[in-house]
Amino acid sequence: QIDIKEQKNQKSASLTLTAMARAILPLAFRAQCQCGKVCSSIHSLEKAPPLRLVCYCKDCRGYYETLNKVALSDPKTSANPSPAQLDNWGGVDWTAMYPRDITILQGQEFLATAKVRDSSSMRLVYTTCCYTPMFRFGALSVLVNSNLMVPEEDQNNLPVTFRIIGRDAWKNGKAEAFKPSMSFSVPFKWFWTMPFRINKEYMEPMPLDLPKPEDCKVLEGFQEGTNTYQPSSQA
Repeated sequence: QIDIKEQKNQKSASLTLTAMARAILPLAFRAQCQCGKVCSSIHSLEKAPPLRLVCYCKDCRGYYETLNKVALSDPKTSANPSPAQLDNWGGVDWTAMYPRDITILQGQEFLATAKVRDSSSMRLVYTTCCYTPMFRFGALSVLVNSNLMVPEEDQNNLPVTFRIIGRDAWKNGKAEAFKPSMSFSVPFKWFWTMPFRINKEYMEPMPLDLPKPEDCKVLEGFQEGTNTYQPSSQA
């Protein structure tokens, strides 16, 4: 029995060391658009894993719904499923990274930049080949479309850390799963987590040439996100 107990302890210690080793290794992902013409490589060098969050604000949802409408009206993409996938309650799944962690491997000529309104400082990067939303660049980080991120090597998908702006979620979801319950903007944990995730030094170099926010055009046809689930807005 002692031998068996020691073996269990050794196995447990081995698993713990393996988990610790994986935790400090760079996380590597690939992210490509729906049609495959645009492909990027993402390597996070942070000790803490990237933050994955789902945003239910009407700007994020409106951005996705607008791209789906454009894709549906364009003959070259109308036969494809919606390139911008919302969750069951109209949320947009993002992963917060730094620009230095992203490399565009191919298809940079198919990337376009827009914003949702003149006053916005957020620059949204999507593809013109299939209208897939790729990135959202802010002043202190870049958000990557989590739905596109495929882990490399022996890694699991990142868990969702936050669900924010739950008050603007669809009034009728497609399923009960992952229904946002918060009525306020962000959970309290956000306020003591995010300050430790800000590092301006990691905002360079940029993975692509971006126009300044004031020079960025408003996304044509943009409308705020819908209040209720509509099958036409989500494949």
